[in-house]
Amino acid sequence: MKRLSTVLALIAFGLVTAGAQIRPLVPIVRPVLHEKTKVFILDLAESMAKDGYDDASDYLKAWAEGGFGSGFVIVEKDGRNLVITNRHVVAQAETATLEFEGGDGSTVTYKDCPVVGVSETLDIAIIGFPEGVKPFAKGLSIGSRLPEDGSDVLSAGFPGLLSRPSWQFGKGSVTNNKARIPELADPAETVLIQHSAPIDPGSSGGPLVVANPSAYGGYEVIGINTWKVNGRQDTNFAIPGTAMRAFIDQALKPSSVSPKEALASRVAAFVAAAAAPEDAYKGLDRFVSYDLVSRSGERYLKNALASAPTKVRDSIVEKFVGVSPVEGLRLAIAYGIAEALKAGPALRFDGAAAVTEGDGSSVVELARDGGSLQTRWIREHGYWRLETFPEPEAASAGDTKDKKGKEKKAGEKGVELVSPFDAGVSLGVTAETGSYGFKMGSLGLTLPLFDGSSFLAFRNDISVGAHSYESTDIYDPGEKTTLVISFLGSLVAQLPVRLGDLYIVPYVKPGVGFVMTTSLDIDLGGATTALAGGLYVTPPGWGWSLGAEYSRWSCTSMDALLDSGSGDTEKQTMNAVTVYATMSLFY
Repeated sequence: MKRLSTVLALIAFGLVTAGAQIRPLVPIVRPVLHEKTKVFILDLAESMAKDGYDDASDYLKAWAEGGFGSGFVIVEKDGRNLVITNRHVVAQAETATLEFEGGDGSTVTYKDCPVVGVSETLDIAIIGFPEGVKPFAKGLSIGSRLPEDGSDVLSAGFPGLLSRPSWQFGKGSVTNNKARIPELADPAETVLIQHSAPIDPGSSGGPLVVANPSAYGGYEVIGINTWKVNGRQDTNFAIPGTAMRAFIDQALKPSSVSPKEALASRVAAFVAAAAAPEDAYKGLDRFVSYDLVSRSGERYLKNALASAPTKVRDSIVEKFVGVSPVEGLRLAIAYGIAEALKAGPALRFDGAAAVTEGDGSSVVELARDGGSLQTRWIREHGYWRLETFPEPEAASAGDTKDKKGKEKKAGEKGVELVSPFDAGVSLGVTAETGSYGFKMGSLGLTLPLFDGSSFLAFRNDISVGAHSYESTDIYDPGEKTTLVISFLGSLVAQLPVRLGDLYIVPYVKPGVGFVMTTSLDIDLGGATTALAGGLYVTPPGWGWSLGAEYSRWSCTSMDALLDSGSGDTEKQTMNAVTVYATMSLFY
């Protein structure tokens, strides 16, 4: 037992020693946001809270106060010092602060470190040191081989512990060395390394390494840790070293084309992406500048959350929370642009002749049948991106003017068609307006017939209540009160309208179903039909609604059907008014 303890102690000592060798080369990366960006994010948080998006508001506030990630140092052949991290760590930041911790608790900080390159297709970014600063003679080396499935790997970084970055160097194994996850990275560009080495918030951008005694620090980088799958144990993903190295070489390579030619090529790619037959917005977000996000992101985001199909809203929310709020806003703007363009003739780009260069930005004229669109482009992180884009008269484009051309601010009272929710359950109380003294409580479920649309829906109601029946020509039980259970399926046609901060939704719903009673004297079990109309009101966001409904029921008893023979039967009819509350399940 003593011998085993000694072996374990030696293993632990070896891991600590290895961590000490690599730790000086792994910094904490803190993005430095522009003050206007921070103000924008905090204003958006306040606005989202007013609209009922409390979780999103809290997340934005925390993000604006300054997040952090990890990175690792490489030294190029010319001696240039660089730090590699994830793109989402430095989103909407032009500079970053790099903090290097020593094993003794000391810290060396480098401020105003420029973001010198970002990949648009992979979650990778390059940070430089201030001009003339080269504190490292050697850095970590990036390997070109994929590790074998089952082989040992280690992750290094500074995940958060009690809201502060804390050094972590943990061991795991490769569970899939060629994972193909289109939602994370295009498999045509690169596979991903799936592994079980510990990854937590703050680890983003840290290196995934394997032991290599001949490499500086004793370890070789085989990937950059980027994603963690929530809800599944030890399922993490890293971008492999080959893809990293290819991007770094491309980003640092001097350009052989003029800025105007580069812009023309970029605009041509934008026009091609906009013409995609499906999900064009997913290819347009890379053209959205952070400057456009600051000025128009809130409007586009709210429009998308209010009216976009479910799968689009899910994609935006996943990026907003899983990557960063800024990337979620870029996707929301891309969706608005795609929808606006889809409503008109296809775009054409006449090449460099349509480009007018200016100081800091350039104007590009995009042609289309019946007119043209004037766009403005700026350079961000080494790429030309949209600084402004005209907003045609389309709700999905986030139009900011009313019909009279008056400027309309976000949140201002106005009318727009919306799809308020995807599904909902309701509880109601019904009182009959006729002579039968009908009292009933009901439970209903509403589901859309088409993805992302609340204009047509199917509704299923189960109702239980007490009903007093009078004598009829067909049967004469005397006045009787019995328990009634009804099942009704209805087609709901509704017109959701947003008026300021509320949705007002008028609707009609014809339905058919079945009614049965518990009375031994009255057999009312049989077919029933109903025609109802009503209106409900709900605020935006996940939550409640209140409604009222008038309905007319007609039910033919089984006894009446059997006794008449001819089919000329007497029907029980009922007029009812329902007041109900609804809780939406999915927004």
